Amino acid sequence: MNRIRYITMVVLAMFFLPGLADALDFRMVDFQTSRLFNEQKWDSVVFIGKEALHEDIDYFYLRQRIGISYYHLGRYFPAIEHLEKAMKFNSSDPLTIEYLYLSYTAAGREDYARAVSPSLDKETKQMLKIRNNVFDQLDAEGGTILSSENKIKDNPFLMGKDSIAGEKDVYRNSYYAHFGVNLNIGRRVSVYVCYNYMDFLKVKYFQNAGPRNTLVKIADSSWGKQYIYSHSKVTNDTSFQYHMTQHEAYLSVSVVLPTGFRIRPAFHFLNVSYTDFMVRHSQQTVLDTSRYMTRPPRYILIPFISITDTYTRKDTSFNNYLGSLSIDWDIKIFRLSLSGSISNLNAKTQTQGGFSLTYFPLGSGVFYGTSAITAFFESGKSRLIFQQTVGGEVWKRLWIEGSLIYGDLSNANLSNGYLVYNITDSYNYGAGANLSYYFSKHLGISFSYQFFSKESTTTYMVPNPEGPGRPIPATTNSNYYTNTLIGGIKWKL
Repeated sequence: MNRIRYITMVVLAMFFLPGLADALDFRMVDFQTSRLFNEQKWDSVVFIGKEALHEDIDYFYLRQRIGISYYHLGRYFPAIEHLEKAMKFNSSDPLTIEYLYLSYTAAGREDYARAVSPSLDKETKQMLKIRNNVFDQLDAEGGTILSSENKIKDNPFLMGKDSIAGEKDVYRNSYYAHFGVNLNIGRRVSVYVCYNYMDFLKVKYFQNAGPRNTLVKIADSSWGKQYIYSHSKVTNDTSFQYHMTQHEAYLSVSVVLPTGFRIRPAFHFLNVSYTDFMVRHSQQTVLDTSRYMTRPPRYILIPFISITDTYTRKDTSFNNYLGSLSIDWDIKIFRLSLSGSISNLNAKTQTQGGFSLTYFPLGSGVFYGTSAITAFFESGKSRLIFQQTVGGEVWKRLWIEGSLIYGDLSNANLSNGYLVYNITDSYNYGAGANLSYYFSKHLGISFSYQFFSKESTTTYMVPNPEGPGRPIPATTNSNYYTNTLIGGIKWKL
């Protein structure tokens, strides 16, 4: 399709533009691009301009005309490329600055637009309604996380064939709330600050099984009495419901450099509080009467195994920290990002590094994709996390985005430390979708859905092979899933 369009443009240009088939020179290029620019024939300006650049004809007005033409064609990323080149020839031209600002804004690079906005003249600022408020944007959202474990029966079976006890810590439904504000500290520096609240409803299940030795009868005999017992295995269930709450504070600084790079250091603080329930299993040997002998009078005892469970509770609270750094490089229709972080989640130390590539194949922000890979390291072990996101504008001011995540996210973080996955269960994969609608450039709403396949751990207590005493633990995993539903609003001041 592009090849046919290119051939068509060549034929039309050769027919309507006398002299184009001859060798290009500065005077002809300047005359033709100026005339076509004034006639708003944007496709022809771009065509001749690219041919001129191919012949090493390059100057301020050529770059300016190509950039503005690309803007009117809705191809904002090529427009940025050529207008930035024009700025190198003349950094104070008002028209170039205005269209560079407009191209940055249309392409979603608002931090770059803010960096050039002070160079706009007063009339242009008023026309474009540029306010440069310190408080740039407010956003809030909230929702729920629905867990399939919420349907678990009251007394789940937690033990294997040879185990004597089991326990499981279950995540039921959870709730989430968020409030954030973006602050413009300077033309090239902005700060995002937010508060997150999580409320996890959890249930700790305990189950134990042990022998019950019941005296059935006492039989008389010529030598005395015989005590007859029945031996059966009895299962006991105990559960405790509790809340685990999490308060989070997140701060991210964005610094836009004149060279097309952006540096984003971030810090995330988490405070976690919950009640920890524990059980201690003890195994003893007890003696009970087996026989009573009359001659001489005496009791004969028989040993039985007895298991005792002792439950304790402890209110627990701890703080975790995460530091992250992302470096972005915008070049043509691509954004390359390198990121790294270090954290101390759940009494362990984690480090991770990642690479992502965001691309805008249509040359505008109406369709985009992001591919990312993250390497995660914790306690001498490592794993990889893969992400793929695709999104675009499907209708006027209506945007849809879909995402896939593959890999265990336990104690990992994404989005430059903003998303922290510090629950104790492990992840298999996830998928999500986000729907956003903007009533105007100042107000928008969003609805998002996220699915995750996860694994919870059941701990079994099996008899100690070395003999009576404290049982030893063994574990097994079981799959469950969560569905997250979140609604949000953004207000740009």
